[in-house]
Parts: sequence; structure tokens; C-alpha cells
Amino acid sequence: MMRPIKTTNNVPHLTHRWSGGRHSYHSINLQVVLISGWKAYDGSIGIAGINFSQEPQLICFNLDLKDTDMNNEYYRIVLVTENEKFEIGSSREPALEYKICMPPRAARFIEINKIDSPSNKKLAILTDIQNIGFPEKEAEIKIKLVNNHNDSIKIIKAVCEIPGNNNIILDDSYIIKENEIKIIKFNLQIPMDCSGGDIYKTKVKFTYSLKEKYLTEVQDLGLFVAEPLAVTIDETLDLVKAGEEANITTYIQNFTDKSLDGILRIIFPEEWGYKTPKEIPFFVKKDSLYKEVSYNIRLPDWIGEIESKAKVEVLFNNKIFCSRDVDIFADISVPITLCKKAKKDIKIDGNLDEWNNAIPIKLDSKEHNKIKTWEGENDLSAVAYTLWNEKYLYFAAEIRDDKFCQNNGDGSSWNGDAIQIGFDNSLDKTNNDPFVSEFVLSLVKDKNSVWQFQPKSGNNRDVRSVIRKTDYGLVYEAAFPLETITYCKFRDGLEMGFNFTVHDDDGSGFKGWLEWTPGICGKHDEKLWGKLILKE
Repeated sequence: MMRPIKTTNNVPHLTHRWSGGRHSYHSINLQVVLISGWKAYDGSIGIAGINFSQEPQLICFNLDLKDTDMNNEYYRIVLVTENEKFEIGSSREPALEYKICMPPRAARFIEINKIDSPSNKKLAILTDIQNIGFPEKEAEIKIKLVNNHNDSIKIIKAVCEIPGNNNIILDDSYIIKENEIKIIKFNLQIPMDCSGGDIYKTKVKFTYSLKEKYLTEVQDLGLFVAEPLAVTIDETLDLVKAGEEANITTYIQNFTDKSLDGILRIIFPEEWGYKTPKEIPFFVKKDSLYKEVSYNIRLPDWIGEIESKAKVEVLFNNKIFCSRDVDIFADISVPITLCKKAKKDIKIDGNLDEWNNAIPIKLDSKEHNKIKTWEGENDLSAVAYTLWNEKYLYFAAEIRDDKFCQNNGDGSSWNGDAIQIGFDNSLDKTNNDPFVSEFVLSLVKDKNSVWQFQPKSGNNRDVRSVIRKTDYGLVYEAAFPLETITYCKFRDGLEMGFNFTVHDDDGSGFKGWLEWTPGICGKHDEKLWGKLILKE
């Protein structure tokens, strides 16, 4: 492997986020294009690049082949794709400046080979690796002709061959002396059906005379096609604490023929309470290789493991040019779920059609599992929901369970298929206090059962519940009246401790449970519970 290859232009960065286990998340901010190089056993050089973004990316980097001990008279630069190899440039100089355009979500491989000096001293055609074009625009092409013959030559005919189009006649009828270098420049129109990251492939052909002989040399010519106006938006915010500021960054490339005024518009999630979007004006000069536009937004105090999304739009001339959803996560120690206000009183009938606007809480992975013999989602998994109004706190869950079993009485129903749910209206991080209300919902002898553990023990007939068997498991739906959640008044912004577990018995007794957070089954500890926040 060679030393890391660094880009010489300002390349956009994106944030990548992954889970490290229960309520543990990590993020890293990387360039959208990463490049590495290595030297093969035959002395050739390989350069690999990958573009992680959804937009084509124009990048520049330098490479001095002397640093790789690759000393030679000529070098050929070849682009390797999944289907072909195509020569995109050649040089006599070991120190090269590369300018290429990477297509979206794709990799590119460049191979650099040394070319031995030909014994017959042919005409060398050196094409520029920096040839960049834009759709419907003319690209300036520069070619070097090197006469390695022992005598002068005369160019008789020179053309650029364009597939399916008229060839371009280049300058001809000139003489190139021995060892002389002749620079040829011409303009090449890029078709409108090309897009960023494409390679526009042509050939150049030179016919020349040498001592009454007519010779021809042909050289591939490849142009990287770039977008004249491109926008890259970081789609994931770095992990920050709830209530702190996070930065939204946008990169704008402008190779149009004029400077542009634009607007960066941020549309916040509805539950954040912002009535109007935030708009940030910006100005980007022409021929600008990535202007960075950023804005800090303050995350709400309650944001957490619920998946919030902001929409970022970039406008030119009051028209949306680019739009992206940005994932927003916060660095939190306990999970948080948002309980939305019900649009009307929920009918407790085991039908969840009225729960469309509720935020789901999924228990379907190993991090939630406390069953040693758990065999995956079909064995036991759950999606739970919460809603509220001034009179009730509602809870519902869809349970996937391969076998239903409940052979216990009301007071011991937690030993069979059941849901245990708890609310802590104090958030004072103490255990077994009068602010905690804890219940078990179960289907005992085919009848709905609600058993209360805290603050008192016994059947609770004020909680309305329906548990319905399905082809795949069970559906739970319950309404907890205000008076059953001790010392509580339901209102917008109310925060309370919250947790629930889903218990399993496949016929051989209590098998284990799924949990949103620890603290109900196993070791009972309300300090480990998550947080429920009521929002209008």
C-alpha cells in the first residue's frame, strides 16, 4: 500500500452513523470520496476511489510517480470499470495532477502503467488527465504530440472521431521537428444525455508523412463528465446532546457561467413546534469548486431515540433544486419516545386503525432480547404505540408469537404470555415510590386481565383493555385513566418514566422476555427506565 492520497480540492463530508449495542451509537464524519493507492508486483500503480454520496463528485489530487520508484519515459493512465478498460490519459511527466468526476454511489479504479520507448520511435500522443466536460457545454481539449523520430514529420490529417456524430477536423499541415513537442487545442461539445460521472469516449487520429512514408497513430480520448451545478447535503447529523446545537452542512458546486444567489431552507419536524421553516440566503461565485453553506439548529430537550427527520431544500430562483431528508439522532443515556395526542377518544376494541399517527416502539432484535432460546422475530417480537388525551393514556402493541400460552391466574399472569408496563411520574430516580404505577396485561382463561403491582396490588377494573388473538400472535389495546397514573395530570410536555416488557411461555413455563429498557424483569430498577414525553 502507498501513502494515503489526499484530495487538493474541498470535497464534501458526510456523517455515517451506526449502533454499538443497546442505546449506544457512534458516528464518523468522512469525505464523500475516499481514495487509496498501491503498487503492484509488476510496477504498475493502482488508484481506487469510492463515492458514498448520491451526487457525482469532482475531485482533484496530485501524484508524483517518482515517489513510487516508477521512473520511465512514458506513462499510460487507464480507467477500469466493471465492463471495460479505457485509456483516459498519458504523460511523459511523473508528477501528475488528476481531475476526475466520480459517479454517485460508485467506485472507480485507475491503473497507471509505464510504457517502454518504442524501437521505431513512433509519434507519441499524450492526452490530458484533467480533461473535464459538462453536458451541453464545450470542453477545451489539450493534446501533446511528441516526435520521437530521428527526423521531422509532417502532419497531413488530424481528426477527433466522435461515435455517431460528425468528426472534428483538427489543425493539420504543419511540421514537427525531431524531439519537438507540439500542443494541439480544440473544443469538444458534450452531448446533453451525458450526466455527472460518465466518461465521454472519443478517439484522436493523426496521419503524417516521414521520408515519403505515410503513418497513422490513434489514441483513445476520455473525458470525465461533471455536473455544472451540484449540491451535496449531509443527511445525518453528528450525535449531540438533546437540547444542544447541531450543524447542517451543504456543499454547492457552481461551474455555470454566472454567480448564483440561493436559499438554504430547513423544514423542521412537525413535533418540534416550529411554525415556519428557517431560510438562510447564500451566494456562490461562478467556477466555484464547492462552497460550504451551514447552519446550526438547536435540538429539543426531549429528542432522542425516536427517529426525527428534518427536510433540507436548496433553492435557486425560488425553485427547489435539491431536497433531502436529514436523520436526526441525539446522544442519550436512556431511550425516549414521544407520545402524541390522540385526535379523538380511542375505541378500545383491539382494532388499531386509529393509531396511524402514533410513533412505533420496536422490540425485534437481540439488544431487546432476554430469552436464551430466542429464534428471531417470528418466535417473539413486538411493535408498541402510545397516545394520550386529557382523560386517558393509551397503550397498544402488536405481538408476533409462534405459540400462545397463559396457564396462570391474574396475580401470576406475568409467568405466561403477557405485557408488563410501568409509569413513573416522579423521574426522581428512586425505586418503589408512590409515583410509580405498574400493570400486567394478559389474557387469562380467554378473558382480559389487568393486574396492578404498584402502588397497590390487585385487579384494576378501571383500566379498559382488549387483547385479541391473531394468526401471527396477539394485539393489545388499553386505556389507562388519569386516576390510575398516580399524582399525574396529562398535559402537553409532561415527562414521565416509562417501560414495558413482553413475556413468553411456549408451554413449558416462563421462558423469558423482551424489554424496551432494563428495570422491570430480572432486577427491578426504575432508574433504568426510559422516558415518555406527551406532545400535542
